[in-house]
Amino acid sequence: MSERETAGAPAAAEPNAGIGAAQRETGFEPFLKKHPILHMAGALLALTAFVAFLLGLIHTQTAPVIARLQAETLEAAVSGVVPGTASFQPLQADSWPKLVKSVRECRDETGALLGFAVETAPSGFGGTISLLVGVDPEGVVTGVSILDMKETPNLGTKTDDPSFLSRFVGKSVGFKLGPGAGDVQAISGATVSSTAVAGGVAAGIAAALQITQGEGTVG
Repeated sequence: MSERETAGAPAAAEPNAGIGAAQRETGFEPFLKKHPILHMAGALLALTAFVAFLLGLIHTQTAPVIARLQAETLEAAVSGVVPGTASFQPLQADSWPKLVKSVRECRDETGALLGFAVETAPSGFGGTISLLVGVDPEGVVTGVSILDMKETPNLGTKTDDPSFLSRFVGKSVGFKLGPGAGDVQAISGATVSSTAVAGGVAAGIAAALQITQGEGTVG
């Protein structure tokens, strides 16, 4: 066959020619090409499911660690406001004094009652202040700790200073916030925050006295 004949002859069809194109026209691909929003929605749904799976896995792995750390933090806080505490358990009552969120009975290694760790929630200048107040069975404050606050930096936050919180130790029902002898002196420039902390401490004393009068029960 001559070069001219070869050049003029129609090209032989390649085996399986056109099959790929036919295959590309089957299934959902043509449909998705015509509806790109659905394609994007499907991809987003798959990504969301994957992220949800990862978050669930992370939660499963970290939840026990977080719970343990929270328990250790609480134990340290309770021991800090009721010195000598070896064990504690929550108490229940039909109602607690205003501002009181929870009460824990604290005992030493021999099982003797040391007092109570009372969590209170007074309202400060920047929001709720979470306090833990230690009170002995006679209603005398043994320690105060601030668990959480959102007060003004360098003003209201000064109420978290041990030099201020220690002013409440040894106080009992009827104590006052003021400049007089025996009073608890407020933080200068943070009267609202100081008053809130004092109110939380007073509520802790009231809860402890309620328990010692037989109204609180072990829960």
